[in-house]
Amino acid sequence: MATPCRFTATTMKDKMPRITLTLLLLAMATPAHAMHISEGILPFGWAALWFGVAAPFVAIGLRRLNGLSREDLSFKPLVGLLSAVIFIISCMPIPVPTAGTCSHPCGTGIAAILVGPFVSVLITAVALLIQALFLAHGGLSTWGADIVSMGVVGSFTGYGVFKGVRWLGGGVGVAKPEPIKFE
Repeated sequence: MATPCRFTATTMKDKMPRITLTLLLLAMATPAHAMHISEGILPFGWAALWFGVAAPFVAIGLRRLNGLSREDLSFKPLVGLLSAVIFIISCMPIPVPTAGTCSHPCGTGIAAILVGPFVSVLITAVALLIQALFLAHGGLSTWGADIVSMGVVGSFTGYGVFKGVRWLGGGVGVAKPEPIKFE
C-alpha cells in the first residue's frame, strides 16, 4: 500500500491572494535613503539616541552568535568570512552620475539570509567600525545611526523579502535561468 503524499499541488488560484498582497506591498514601497553619515554631522543627543536604538540589535546578534557557535564550531569562521565579504562589497563604489556622487552595495541582505538578521546586524556593525576607523567612511559618533540605516534596515529587509518569496512558493534560487539549448 502506497503512503499518501503530504504535499499537494498548488494552483495559481491558491497563490493569488499571496501574489496580490506582495504586489500591493511593492506598490507602496518608498525609496530607501541608507547611507554613511559623516563624522560630526549628528549632534550628541541624536548620536546617543541612534546608538541606543542600535545597541539592542547588536547585543542580540552577539548573543545569537555565541549560542549558534556553541552548537556548530564552524559558525564563527563563517561569520568572519561574511564580515570580510560585507566589508569588501561595501568598499566598491558605484558612480551615480545624476547626483555627482557614489553609492555602494552593502551585502547585508545575503548575510541575513545565510546567518539570520540579528547576526547580520552584528557583522554590519563590525564592517562599519572598520570602515570608520581605517577608511573614514562614516564615523564613531554616527556609528549607531549607520548601524540602524544599513545594518538593521538592510538585514531585516533582505531577510523579510527572502522569507516573503519563499512564502509565495519561490525557490531558494529565485531567478533560476533556463538552460541554454544548442540546436
